[in-house]
Amino acid sequence: MRFYMQRATGSRGSLFTVCDDKGNDAFRVTGIRTLLSAKLSLVTAEDIEAARITGVGTASLSKFTIEIPGERRMTLLQNLTPAGGSVTVRNPNWSFRGDISMGNFDVIDVDRSLIMTHGVKWGANGCCSCVQVEDERNIVRCLCLCAIVDGLLTGSAETPIPVKGG
Repeated sequence: MRFYMQRATGSRGSLFTVCDDKGNDAFRVTGIRTLLSAKLSLVTAEDIEAARITGVGTASLSKFTIEIPGERRMTLLQNLTPAGGSVTVRNPNWSFRGDISMGNFDVIDVDRSLIMTHGVKWGANGCCSCVQVEDERNIVRCLCLCAIVDGLLTGSAETPIPVKGG
């Protein structure tokens, strides 16, 4: 399934709007981000919270937790210190492949099967992320990862962000 995620410009406290491939509103990302923390929600078009994202840390060392009702917590760890240099996902153990800072990357499973592809698309309304999710069971997880990467990791990135694995 394909989705388009764009920074929100309207009201309702949205940070991102997410449309399906037909242009229908599918989700929105709401919440707040401070210098050292973040509290976001992925909300369906019907105003139901599909997932909650919390994060803590600095620009070089952060931990984000994704909570989806009925599933194990998912964690994204960013360690851009000289000794670390990676962004990793746990539960499930997925990896990033590509260039996160440029918005062109994939998420792959431990067996190297493709989970999601993320790219940048320019359109009439400006820049948005194009997200292709291979298995519909992973839609909420993948959109949460996109919200973290697009809104929290690369929101002010000026240098490439290295990825681990792939």
